[in-house]
Amino acid sequence: QYGNLGQNFSSSNNVALVTGAGSLWTNALDLFIGGQGSGNRLTVSNAGTVANAAGVVGSSSIGNGNEVVVTGTNSFWTNALDLTIGNSGSSNSMTVSNGGMVASGIGYIGNTNTASNNSVLVTGTNSLWTNTGNLYVGNFGSGNNLVISNGGTVAGGNGYFGYTSTASNNTVLVTGSNSLWTNSGNLTVGNNGSGNSMVITNGGTVTSATGSLGSLGTATGNSALVTGAGSSWGTLASSLYVGDAGSNNLLTVADGGSVSTGPGAALYVGNTGSGNRLVVSNGGTATAGNSYLGYGATASNNTALVTGAGSTWTNFGVLLVGREGGNNNLVVSNGGTVTASGFDTSAIGFASDNNSVLVTGSNSLLSVTGGGTTLIVGYDGASNSLVIADGGRVLSISGIIGFTNTAGLAIDNSALVTGAGSRWDNVNGLFVGFKSGNSTLTVADGGTVDAGFTFDIASQAGSSGTLNIGGFGTNDAAGTINAPKITFGAGTGTINFNQSNATTISAVIS
Repeated sequence: QYGNLGQNFSSSNNVALVTGAGSLWTNALDLFIGGQGSGNRLTVSNAGTVANAAGVVGSSSIGNGNEVVVTGTNSFWTNALDLTIGNSGSSNSMTVSNGGMVASGIGYIGNTNTASNNSVLVTGTNSLWTNTGNLYVGNFGSGNNLVISNGGTVAGGNGYFGYTSTASNNTVLVTGSNSLWTNSGNLTVGNNGSGNSMVITNGGTVTSATGSLGSLGTATGNSALVTGAGSSWGTLASSLYVGDAGSNNLLTVADGGSVSTGPGAALYVGNTGSGNRLVVSNGGTATAGNSYLGYGATASNNTALVTGAGSTWTNFGVLLVGREGGNNNLVVSNGGTVTASGFDTSAIGFASDNNSVLVTGSNSLLSVTGGGTTLIVGYDGASNSLVIADGGRVLSISGIIGFTNTAGLAIDNSALVTGAGSRWDNVNGLFVGFKSGNSTLTVADGGTVDAGFTFDIASQAGSSGTLNIGGFGTNDAAGTINAPKITFGAGTGTINFNQSNATTISAVIS
């Protein structure tokens, strides 16, 4: 009925070997490797087979250091129900190698809160652990780990590590070409727990329907690193959340690694959570339908950094920095590129305050160039800012600083273009204070603004807008304005000449 290898607390260092084609150990009910005993080992090799209902390695809190090895082509361990590596015990392990195969319903690595430092290694071509249900790396336990390497595969429904608030510091490593963790459902790094981490490197691949890094409110300090050429995390059907409701979670994409969402889906850096970060560096790539940096009203102080030549954040839709959350910021530096090519408006401060974008350094680019799109600094929010410095460039179809006039919401928004080679190029037009109050554009120290066909200051009644040539009180030089005409609208418009040198504006001022 039941199978037991090391059932009692004194039953330690026992060994079972099932080896050779046709060799079979079958149990009608569950199989326990180290119920209360320690150091017990089961090896399935050379096309041997073990079959049972549920499998448990390290059942009790004193069932520690037990081990299962499934190795070699056509070697099988089949669990009709769940498989648990470390139910309450610690330092238990399973290794699947050289084409060995393990099957189970739901998989657990570190099930209860005493189950720590349990591990699973799936390594080598055709080595497989498949779960018809979910896989938990740290359900309640801490310090548990899963490693998929050298072409091994783990497959299941939903993948969770750091599932509950006590499940901290669990890790997953997917490394090597053709190494794969595939989830037909969601993958959550830090569902409720903190300090959990996933590393995808050296060409490893992780796929899921939806991805979340820091899902619930207590999920803080979780991280994912996707690094190295060919390494990828793709959400095939839906969105990817960095800080869904959790805070201070970090996604890093570096050195040729990539993350991507499903077609038309979104990348959220702070859905309702705060202090979350996205870093794309050294040739890493992030691709999404739309992207939101600070989506909900509580999503504040989230940041994104895109830095280094070849580092890209590509959006086929819109980019909103501060949709409803405030104090979010994006930095594009050292040759990084961010693009939004959808047909709708991209904005800094869509319905929120104190959000910022900095584009700095030669070849650094923010491009908002979808048909008919506009880049708005302060759509319905106050004190949002765009800074283009030290050779950075922003390219947009049209630009607006301060859009609405709803109850004075879009006030005190600003843009600064400063430094030789720094440019804001607009294809159609630029509006400083479209409907709103106290909007400011400063062009200084060799920066250039190309307004396209239309340059309006304080376009509509009740608005106010200011163009500064040079920064007030800074003693810096002028910048350059390229426009056929600068038009003052129905509001209150001002041009201030603050520059330290002589300058010429060739546009007609009307």
